[in-house]
Amino acid sequence: MTGEITSTIVEATLDLVLQSLSFTWSQLTKLNRMAETFKILSIDGGGFRGLFSSTVLSEVEKVNGPIAEHFDLLCGTSTGGLIALAIAAGRSAQDVADFYKNWGPKIFPEPTLFRKGKRKFSKVFAPNSRNTDKVLKEAIQEIIGDKKMSEANSYLCIPAVSLIDFSPLVFKTDHAPMLTRDSNGLMKDVAISTSAAPLYFPVATVEHLPGGEFLDGGLWANNPALVGLVEAGRFFVGADKPYKKVQIFSLASVSPAVGRASGGKREISVLSTGDIFTVKDLRLFFLPCILLLL
Repeated sequence: MTGEITSTIVEATLDLVLQSLSFTWSQLTKLNRMAETFKILSIDGGGFRGLFSSTVLSEVEKVNGPIAEHFDLLCGTSTGGLIALAIAAGRSAQDVADFYKNWGPKIFPEPTLFRKGKRKFSKVFAPNSRNTDKVLKEAIQEIIGDKKMSEANSYLCIPAVSLIDFSPLVFKTDHAPMLTRDSNGLMKDVAISTSAAPLYFPVATVEHLPGGEFLDGGLWANNPALVGLVEAGRFFVGADKPYKKVQIFSLASVSPAVGRASGGKREISVLSTGDIFTVKDLRLFFLPCILLLL
């Protein structure tokens, strides 16, 4: 049911998105013929809304050919990282869209009354009994396989969080001589790490970084455009570097933040926060604090 609803929403909005996208993409197509321009594709996180992002890219592919041929660097966080990694592994955007249609309802099942009750109980009384990532791993194995980062057909920057020291971390291809840490890393491990949303999936580990533990990159870079821009400035764009300009195509899949007035309340207590903040707002505010205490 969840998959059907999401597919309907995608189909209903896709035409409008592609109309607004056509001018931007024509600009990018022209830039493809300009060797001095470094081109970045940035894909936001957003869970099952990766179906939307991959569907937009699949429609673009039908007209312009493989996405990887139009960009020098792919940046993606969480579900956006999964899309970027799949494309860099040689899969078409349509393959990725089909992946979300087939696996999305299994990875993000529609909550039943029993499942809701079990989740609430687990969060309160057994916080370590998080959801399993078994289905997610099976799905990623199917779409990405056992390819290593060194086998990617595009440069990659995939944000995550290192739980050991609670610091930002970016998994990268070896697009510069000093970037060798992740060369032998498996793309599927990186995909799991950038998608390990706290309180939903378990903490992730990767084979090539023994002892490391990782969380969803959306905790600090749900829109990884700035990550790509910094990487471009560091290695590719500027004086004495191969490129003179940078162009970013940022594909968003999340709702914009919406503020609310306090209603004149200058002093806000814990009991009155519900009048101003939603549960989602409070979750986003307190989540970093909770993680520091884990």
